[in-house]
Amino acid sequence: MKIKLPFHYQLKINKQYKPLKSILPIGCDCHPAYMISKLELRNESLPLDWLDTKPSLALYYAFINIKDNFSDFLIDLKKNEDGKVFANKYPEALFYHFDDLIENVQLQNKIRQRIARFLELRSSKSCYYLHTLPSSSIATTENLEFVKESIINFKSLLKNNDELIIYLRFDESFEEHKENAQLLQDFADSLSQVRLIKYLRFKDKFGIWGDESQYKKLMHELGIKTKFSGLKINIEKLKKATK
Repeated sequence: MKIKLPFHYQLKINKQYKPLKSILPIGCDCHPAYMISKLELRNESLPLDWLDTKPSLALYYAFINIKDNFSDFLIDLKKNEDGKVFANKYPEALFYHFDDLIENVQLQNKIRQRIARFLELRSSKSCYYLHTLPSSSIATTENLEFVKESIINFKSLLKNNDELIIYLRFDESFEEHKENAQLLQDFADSLSQVRLIKYLRFKDKFGIWGDESQYKKLMHELGIKTKFSGLKINIEKLKKATK
């Protein structure tokens, strides 16, 4: 709702919602964290929010770090030929937006705080673990089987009310790697506490973030439930009309 005020301002009132369970983005890239930020459902910064990980390995990477309490997450940092930072044990996972991480001790400490926050949420709250997987990452039978094994491994970390939620991401058509995509869908459907849906982002038209107007619909399809938490009231300056 928007209400015009004197002196070229307007009052903007929006309903606010919060998830019934904590949403923990776990890669493979920035899209899950970006999406829940746009929907104003992201209340905490967490360690896996902005990483860029090789998609077929990303769920295993999340699993092994959570299982080991992120003990090797920031150990023996190096840079690749493009100047992107990675931990030596996990060269396929890049701290893509933190090029100064090796020398920036303050940033390292901030990430350690995010790790502590993640582990606290994981232990004390019911959680949605939110993961995205490009369809191209299951193009081969070998990669498909590795992803399936990673789902089983990750499932072993879930508490009774936790859920692993995956959206299998297609760029332009659901025909992309259709056979393996259906095999993965059938596999996920057979598991408790695991939900997989197919998501078409129309990359050529909307870019890497997809159609942001469809995010709310995607969250509904993922089964992420929210509840009304109040009203958010902002006073905004009206934009001048251009001639």
